[in-house]
Amino acid sequence: VRCRLIDAHASPLHWDRATVVHPRSLEIFESLGILGPFLAAGVKQYRARLHSDGALLGDIDLALCGSRHGFNLGLSEEVTESILTAYLERHGGGVERGARLVDLIDRTDGFVAVIEHDGATEPVPVQWVVGCDGLRSTARELAGIDLEGHDITEPWAVFDVTLDGWPQSYEANYAYLDEIPVILTALPGRRWRVYLHPTSEESDLVADARATLERYAPGVRFDDVANPTRFHCHTKVAERFRAGRVLIAGDAAHVCSPSQGHGMNSGLQDAHNLAWKLALVVHGHADAALLDSYEAERRPVAQMITASGDAAEHANALRDPAARRARDTELRAAFADSASRH
Repeated sequence: VRCRLIDAHASPLHWDRATVVHPRSLEIFESLGILGPFLAAGVKQYRARLHSDGALLGDIDLALCGSRHGFNLGLSEEVTESILTAYLERHGGGVERGARLVDLIDRTDGFVAVIEHDGATEPVPVQWVVGCDGLRSTARELAGIDLEGHDITEPWAVFDVTLDGWPQSYEANYAYLDEIPVILTALPGRRWRVYLHPTSEESDLVADARATLERYAPGVRFDDVANPTRFHCHTKVAERFRAGRVLIAGDAAHVCSPSQGHGMNSGLQDAHNLAWKLALVVHGHADAALLDSYEAERRPVAQMITASGDAAEHANALRDPAARRARDTELRAAFADSASRH
């Protein structure tokens, strides 16, 4: 399908904070014939381990997930973008950078999309518009689609690091549900991406993370710290994913807590669901009503991951010692049962 892909960024980001590629996303990459470059670039994460109060709560074996790829893949998001861009270019496509959508003029057979580039505007006749333009999506706003939900009050932070003297496996993810919650995701080169809830807006992020990890890996050293970043998150889902000839996907359609790694993956899976349906419609092989199945299938997923993300945020935010002990008891019981562990 001939398309025009615009990106407001003048160049690809040198670093982006999403890390974990889920098995379902790997299946999508395999269907496109590009799984090999991903496996070559990333590190397989076979397990996820949850801890609290200095002890292990439970261990998740990702081989149980039901996919032929029984692991997550640790890979920084800008690398994922570069592999997908190369795939697009091999098919004759490309990314037009430094260009943004500023208006949509409705016509019976589509729109005139007004694109701004270097201060000049260009009217472009288009049949369909797919907005993958994030939380503050212009496409969503021009289509009159509301984004409903709430902000997550606890701020997040992230940085990359080498943990010298790390005693555990490098092919896993680790979550520490302590007073300062910390999540470690494995990256290539025995690097880690560290996500945490910082103690304050001005706190030393490394000191915050060290205060938690010291209980589990005494003496571990934080070397070569890179990309320290603070960010805020939201729990929001668009009221609808389609308004006539405008469709939205990814963060334009839903945003959630980063604690379970669903953000980038759910966006990839939105796009995969929508693309083949839109292709059939554009080529005249299916009625446009087929596109209604996109929202019917993907919006419930968005509602599920935002709800589970809120539950994770609530569990992380517990400060009362008795409430934390009750949470940990419940988690241990869940991990002790094979069905709930799955």
